[in-house]
Amino acid sequence: MPQQSLGHVLYIYIKISLMKRTFTFSILSLLITFFNLESSGQTGFVENKGQVVDQFGVPNSDALFVLPLAGMNVVLYQDGFSYNIFQSKEGYVPACEVIRNNTFIDAKKLKEDAKVNVYRVDIKFLNSSSPNVRSVGKLQGVKNYFTTGTPEGGVTGVNTFEKVLMEGMYPGIDVEFTYSKNKGLEYNFIVSSEGNYQDIKMKYFGFSELNLEESILKIKVKDGIELEERIPASWIKQSGEPLSFNYDVNSDVVSFRTDSEISNHSIVIDPTPNLVYASYFGGEGHDGFYDAIYDNLGNLFIAGSTGSNDNIATVGAHQTTLNGISNALLLKFNNSDNLEWCTYYGGESEDAALALEILGDYLILAGSAFSATNISTIGSFQPNLIGFKAGFVAKFSLNGELLKASYYGNGIDGFIDMKISSDDMIIACGSSQSETLAFADNGYQMINGGLVDGLITVFDENLNPTFSTFIGGEDLDALFSLSQDNLGNVYFAGSTYSEGVPVTPNAIQSTNAGSNDILLVRTDIDFNIDLISYFGSSGDESRCILNSSSNGLIMFFDAAGSNLFISPEAEQQFIYGPSDVYMCKMDNNLDIVFGGYIGGEETESIDNVLLINDEIFITGRTLSEIGISTVEAPFASIHANPEDELADVFIIKLDENFNKEWGTYFGDYSFDSSRQMLLKNGKLTLTGSSHSTVENLPEYQDSFVTSNAYQTQHGGLSDGFIARFDAVTGVRELGLDDVSWNVFPNPSSSEVNIEL
Repeated sequence: MPQQSLGHVLYIYIKISLMKRTFTFSILSLLITFFNLESSGQTGFVENKGQVVDQFGVPNSDALFVLPLAGMNVVLYQDGFSYNIFQSKEGYVPACEVIRNNTFIDAKKLKEDAKVNVYRVDIKFLNSSSPNVRSVGKLQGVKNYFTTGTPEGGVTGVNTFEKVLMEGMYPGIDVEFTYSKNKGLEYNFIVSSEGNYQDIKMKYFGFSELNLEESILKIKVKDGIELEERIPASWIKQSGEPLSFNYDVNSDVVSFRTDSEISNHSIVIDPTPNLVYASYFGGEGHDGFYDAIYDNLGNLFIAGSTGSNDNIATVGAHQTTLNGISNALLLKFNNSDNLEWCTYYGGESEDAALALEILGDYLILAGSAFSATNISTIGSFQPNLIGFKAGFVAKFSLNGELLKASYYGNGIDGFIDMKISSDDMIIACGSSQSETLAFADNGYQMINGGLVDGLITVFDENLNPTFSTFIGGEDLDALFSLSQDNLGNVYFAGSTYSEGVPVTPNAIQSTNAGSNDILLVRTDIDFNIDLISYFGSSGDESRCILNSSSNGLIMFFDAAGSNLFISPEAEQQFIYGPSDVYMCKMDNNLDIVFGGYIGGEETESIDNVLLINDEIFITGRTLSEIGISTVEAPFASIHANPEDELADVFIIKLDENFNKEWGTYFGDYSFDSSRQMLLKNGKLTLTGSSHSTVENLPEYQDSFVTSNAYQTQHGGLSDGFIARFDAVTGVRELGLDDVSWNVFPNPSSSEVNIEL
């Protein structure tokens, strides 16, 4: 049987379930064994501060945490845990029914009649050490107990936590207990390179039968009560490579076995971020944040859209009321996270601000508008809406005053991304259904090639266009992302369904390999087209985000195809789900120097990429339950329900070789998406949208905000959000032959785990 060796962190997740949930219990069951705690509000692991008592009312200090579930408590101890199952005796009538149907209550008789049967299954970790037990992810609110066995003043201020981590249960092995509404109770073993999974041995007590049937451990307590434990997933952390583990049952002792080979030869330094601030922003309608930027003073400016009438605009703002179905949104938070001003911007229809930049002392806004009013200013390049929808650019003061704005386009047009060039030109890209464009006479493609083409337009600081061009073929094309490198070259990326894109002779790929490929464009500093190319596989590729530097270009896009270029050193060389994120790096000659995937067993989609020196941060949406988060992540498990196609945000940090340093989920129980990432003063700021629908309110509205949030409650159908993470620490991977290594910044306030 293979042994655990250097460099890998192995995850073995175990999920438990009850075969039959025929349990009811009374409020009077507080008197028995380990009582079922009040389960209103957020369910989690409740710390024992003296409120847990035995059947005699004596405090049980051995119990560290209690997870209260319907019909069962899970109690955690230093050396194991137990399932305490409640089943009412035959003929039992719940106390609430007695009280509702009787005017006279005999309390003594009620107590006698309300007894329940309690069944307890204990699991002890054999030959274990004394682990360091700590709780992670404190949930909102506290509980107060005034029950049998507690002092006269009760036990107050009891906290509930998202998970409990038992560090060092065995050498190099931690045990983590987690609970979520969607997945229930899970416990997992995290086996570092120091550990050997064969050390794990669990002895079961209190069962009538213990059997392994088709990889499911079945624990029969009595007729009608049976527990199941299963291993839904195991994998190697660094590569995400799935492993096949199963139970090994020997009488009442359970261990694990695998035929997988587990070996590596590297040291990984793995710091993780900590959430220090998170807030909703929005009213009763649909609201979302699409772009954000910091100024030099640490003020945060955010652009987006809103369909809410309340909780949006501040007094004296440029536009204080919602004019249409939805308007663009622009706001400023100061460096103390206080809202200084917020304004609507738009007319009678639907408008959205999708891109935001700072140019000198001005805010530059770009997006799309269906409205014919309240967008442009007098004397602008295009003061009127021509066609059905137009792109727009707008200039605001840093105090939120509209100074100048113009439409652009004469069909169905819009800007999706925008950047300020090194010579203070405003570069915007998006899509266009116009037949011709203003200032396209000096462009590469003057006539729209088909249904929708990619659009590139350059404006001067007075919002007058100086250059414009279509990029596309006979079908649907669009440009989503742009970046300028240190040499002045400008890169654009998007997607294309066309087979007739006018590629350049130096194209990386001259034909469309599938139904939807990436569309890649490069210009020089004067916007002369240098390259137009397809990039993709026989599957579908979409939503490409890029970033550039003097060392070349990095691209991330959603990929369903499996025949893209993959580097031998890539941690993940295959697609694990229907669609993963493909990572690609090119040198200055646009030769591919790295390719690989990142993602889990379900669908991932990229939203943004941040490149800081050699550190890469990516964010997007995920439905996967594995392959995303790392050890000690602030949100180690998905909150949304993948079965309902509700996604969480993911945030992942990569080193210069595209190896995952840390990853975390972020979101509530609805659908969440991220749009922008910023790094300021060592803190990573994320902005995006948190969605809910009428059908799942309030069930999926489980707030992820912090106590210092500007807005602690979800306002409506969807809200914007701001999240800030601390301890974004530099890391690198080292070979065993290295004679020295560094952790930076130094000193660091973050917790750094060195896995040998």
